Amino acid sequence: MSSFYRKKPLVIEAFQMTLNRRWDNSEWPEWLNKAWNLETGEGAMWIDPDDPKGEHLVLGTKEGVHRVSWDDWIIRGIQGELYACKPGIFEATYESAVQQAREAQMTWEEKVLDAHEGRWPCIHGQPCECWREVPHA
Repeated sequence: MSSFYRKKPLVIEAFQMTLNRRWDNSEWPEWLNKAWNLETGEGAMWIDPDDPKGEHLVLGTKEGVHRVSWDDWIIRGIQGELYACKPGIFEATYESAVQQAREAQMTWEEKVLDAHEGRWPCIHGQPCECWREVPHA
């Protein structure tokens, strides 16, 4: 007997690897730089030893070694694991969560202040005096 399941909405970190970004790591996130500096193996990224030009990279994943193609997204999963994802699959599966990640890190007071500075709709969905509800020290 089968059942239906929905994947839980999780926030992951991802970085799209391009040929230019391969040679200029100034935009690489901290976690990718860390992977680059690890010894080869799970959680690391290194130059593909089968690439005679030494251009392409490989990732050590839980499933083994995977080659990163240009424009692939390198994903850092919820347990810190790394894996590569083709652009089409990434676009069909993921959406930006920058706003949700920012909101999750904000305190109640920051949300209220942000709401009234016009950068975020008021949590009550209309102009109100919700700032009065913020506990003051």
